[in-house]
Amino acid sequence: MLLNAPCALPRVVGFTLLVGYSGSDIVSMCKYAAMIPVRELLDQHTAATPTAHTADPLSPSQLRPLTLSDLEQAVECVPPTARDQERAAEEDTS
Repeated sequence: MLLNAPCALPRVVGFTLLVGYSGSDIVSMCKYAAMIPVRELLDQHTAATPTAHTADPLSPSQLRPLTLSDLEQAVECVPPTARDQERAAEEDTS
């Protein structure tokens, strides 16, 4: 799933929101954000067709585009592990 225009993630989300995030954290955050439209589509599809054997197949074209709101929600839901690791390292040295 791609954003409508090419851009760097820090410019989209705001660099200050990513302070303390490792590269792995940012990957996890992006995966989380990308799954939001998928979850919404599955929820809508499940509500419309409660029995799986009668459900129409889903198509990737049914997914809505990824939005800035998805990325902002992911920042709130995916904590930066780098901060936890830094805290643990500081406690070990004290």
